[in-house]
Parts: sequence; structure tokens; C-alpha cells
Amino acid sequence: MQAYQPELEVLVAFVDGNIGAEVLEQALHTERMQALLSVFINPRYPASTNYCRKLIKGADRDSLSGLVNSERIVAHFLTLAEVSHMTNKPYGQLYQFILAIQLEYLDIPADYFLAHILPNEDGLSKTQKIKIAKQKIKTLFRYSERAPQWIQDPQWPIYNQVPSGVFGANQD
Repeated sequence: MQAYQPELEVLVAFVDGNIGAEVLEQALHTERMQALLSVFINPRYPASTNYCRKLIKGADRDSLSGLVNSERIVAHFLTLAEVSHMTNKPYGQLYQFILAIQLEYLDIPADYFLAHILPNEDGLSKTQKIKIAKQKIKTLFRYSERAPQWIQDPQWPIYNQVPSGVFGANQD
């Protein structure tokens, strides 16, 4: 494992929350990182133990849930490799925060949530942040009569950084 020290440092930094998904994405496409992630493949269960395949093809780092999955996959790999790391789970904590706020019929993209909904003010308590974020969601995601109970695609259409409104949502 000493031969892969720079690659291990990238993985540890990602799990610790010190680097973003873009840096991890670039590192995953190097031959050395792919070789490192292929060290612990169990021949009897290659699909479930191929960390390289899980991270490159299986985890969608464009969505917050994909980032949470990537965090867990990398943390599990580091545990198997017996590499000490602090798991801060910044994406996992943010995901839990979003789940506490987001309405069940919405699946707001993470980048939009971070840019337009999440309060950036320091010194706010978690309760205050939740209250402010819920109010912003009510303001941004409009509907004409009643809140929709179900939407075909939970990824609400967003055009020019503004969510579109829902008109006449069927309640049946």
C-alpha cells in the first residue's frame, strides 16, 4: 500500500471532506488509482467487491445521493485497506439536512439547493436554518391551487435558475 500513498491521500481527503468530488473524479480516471481500487476484489464476488467499478460506473457524483454513496464506498475501501481516516461525512450530513427540509414530492438538485436555498449566514442554529430553507422552498417552488401529492418526475423543472410552477396538479 505504500506504493499508492498519493492515491490513498486523495481518498482520505475526500472522506474527510477536505477535497471535492471534482478532484476525486479526476483521480479515479488514473491507472494508479484504478489499480489501487482493484486490490481487494474477491474473485467469488467480483461485482460487489470491485471498488473501482462501483466508484467510476456505479456512483453518480452529480447528485447528492451519489456523493453520499461515493463517501460510503471510499470509507469502506479505506477500512478494508486499514488506512486510518476520519469520516466527517460532509455530504451525508448535508443529505440528512436536505431530507429534513425537502417536501416529499420534490427532489431538488444538490447544486441548486446549495446555491439558492441553503442559508449561508454563520451563527444560525440548525432549527433556524431549517426554517429559512423551508420558507425559501415555499417561495421558489410554486403551485396554483394545492400542493401536488405526486409528480411524475420528482426533479422539478428549473429554467434559468428559477423553478417552474405547477398548475392544476391532479390530486387523485
